[in-house]
Amino acid sequence: MNRYWSATRFLPGAPSQGFAPRIALPEGPPRSGQNLILIDENWWRYPTALGICYLSLTAPQAPVPDPLGFAWNVIPASVLLQLVLVNPNVDATGPAIYPAGHCVVPIPAGFPAGLPIFCQIVAQEGASRFAASRGTWFGVGG
Repeated sequence: MNRYWSATRFLPGAPSQGFAPRIALPEGPPRSGQNLILIDENWWRYPTALGICYLSLTAPQAPVPDPLGFAWNVIPASVLLQLVLVNPNVDATGPAIYPAGHCVVPIPAGFPAGLPIFCQIVAQEGASRFAASRGTWFGVGG
């Protein structure tokens, strides 16, 4: 797992001021044909936030400022998949298979080994408070 650029932390005045998502892979690196489990290690600090994980196969060139107040560390137009992080405090659709702050990413069988996946987690508290993780990339194993 490789990290690049900087995280955007929640601004002063937010309940979770000073914190930002931090991506970790609790079950190890991605493998072709298996689910990749991503977590936000800081999720417990903002338990009512909405978290979305964005995934892309395109290498970003520079952070892109968003009008909502955070920096994109993936290219927004290149996002192939976006997934909501498990949050039982917000999502009332039924029992969660994984704990809060987890995201399950299906890696298709036959996905080319070594191809990098770029990802970023954006968390939203309330209507106008955002934080974003550092960009993270990792290669898929065979």
